[in-house]
Amino acid sequence: MSAPRILFVDDEPLILQGFRNLLWKKRNEWELVFANGGEQALEEMSRGPFDLVISDMRMPGMDGATLLNEISDRYPRAVRLVLSGQAERSAMLKAIPVAHQYLSKPCDGSTLRAAIERALDLRTTFLDESFRGILGKITQLPSMPQSYLELSEAVADSGYNINLIAEIVQRDPAMSIRVLQLINSACFGSQIQTTSIVEAVRFLGTDLLKGLALMGNFLNAAECNKYEDFCLDRLQSNWIRSSKLARRFLSGSEQAEAAFSATLIRDIGRLILASNLPDQFEESLRETKATGLPAHLVEKKIFGTTHAEIGAYLLSMWGLPLNIVESVALHHTPRQLPKGPAEVLAAVHVAGAITDAWDISDAPIDPAAHLDLEFLQAAGLAEETKRWLALAEEQRNAP
Repeated sequence: MSAPRILFVDDEPLILQGFRNLLWKKRNEWELVFANGGEQALEEMSRGPFDLVISDMRMPGMDGATLLNEISDRYPRAVRLVLSGQAERSAMLKAIPVAHQYLSKPCDGSTLRAAIERALDLRTTFLDESFRGILGKITQLPSMPQSYLELSEAVADSGYNINLIAEIVQRDPAMSIRVLQLINSACFGSQIQTTSIVEAVRFLGTDLLKGLALMGNFLNAAECNKYEDFCLDRLQSNWIRSSKLARRFLSGSEQAEAAFSATLIRDIGRLILASNLPDQFEESLRETKATGLPAHLVEKKIFGTTHAEIGAYLLSMWGLPLNIVESVALHHTPRQLPKGPAEVLAAVHVAGAITDAWDISDAPIDPAAHLDLEFLQAAGLAEETKRWLALAEEQRNAP
C-alpha cells in the first residue's frame, strides 16, 4: 500500500516549515506536501489525490473554508482538517459543512500526529471493497440538512434566543411535525403535552434538535417502510435515553455534548439501509431475530458492511467532527480505535449497550456480555465504567 499523502496549507512559510519539523520523524511513512495558500493547494490537488488536507482558516485571497469547500466538491474522499488559532466565528461557521475536525494553533507535534493517525485510520474503513460496493447501491445520501446548519449557527451565537431556534424549526415542516410528535410521545411520559413549537424547543434543548435535524430525511423515509421488529418510535426512545446517559457519564467534561450527539445519531446507518435497501434490510432483521446475533454482525454477513460504518461515512461527508464520526463508526467495535482519547467513544459504547440491553430484558446489564471490557480496561476506564453502570441503574429506576 502506498504511503498516505497529506497536504498542509498555510499562507505563512514559517508555519509550513514548522509542520515539516514537527512531522520529520514521519517522513518515511507519510508523503508530506506543503502549499502556500489556497490556489497552490488546488494546483497540488490537481496533480494527484491526497488522503488528508490540513488547512489554516484565515488566509488572504482564498480562505480555508472556501478552499475546503472546493476540495469537498472536487475531491470528496479527502479527509479535511482545519488548524487555526485566530479564525473569526463567522469563518468557522462556513467550515462546519466541509471540515471533519478542528485543531487549535499552536498545535504540538504529538497532538498533530495523533489527529492525523486517527483520521487516516478511519478513512481506511471507507476504502474497503465491500463497503464501496454496498455504497454504490445506496441512492439516497442527501446533503447536510439546511436546518442543521442554521441551528448550528444560531447556537454558536452566544446571543441566541429560544424564539429564533423555534423559527428555524418552523421553517422545516417535516422537522416541526417530528418535534411535536416527539414532545408528546411516550419518550417524555406525561412531562409535557403541547402544540407549541417554542415550548417544545425549550424543553428538548438544542443538542437534541440538531440530532433530529441530521436524521430528519431518513426518519421520514424509513417511516414509509414498516418492518416487523423495527419500530421507529421505540428506537427513537432508545436513542434519547442513551444520549442522555452518555452526557451524564461525562458530566463536567467538555466532551459531554459530543458524547450526547454521537450517541443520539449512532444508528443513523440503520435508517439509511432501511430507506435504500428494504429487502436486504428486512432479511437482516429476520436473521437477527432468528439467531439472536447482534445486528451489526448479521449486517456484515448480508451487506458486507454495517450500519455503523454506513452512518459514519455519511456523517464524515457532512463534515461532522471526527470524534463523533469515529464514535459512530466504532460504537460496536471500540477496540478498533487507534491510540488516543477514548472517553467519547467509551461513553457512546456503554450508553448504547445499556439501553439496547434494557429493550430486551428488565434484568441488570451483564458487563461481560454487553460491553467490550478489554477496550475499557486498555483505555483506563474500567473503574469509571463501574460508576457509569451505577448511574445508569439509578437513572433507570428514577420515577
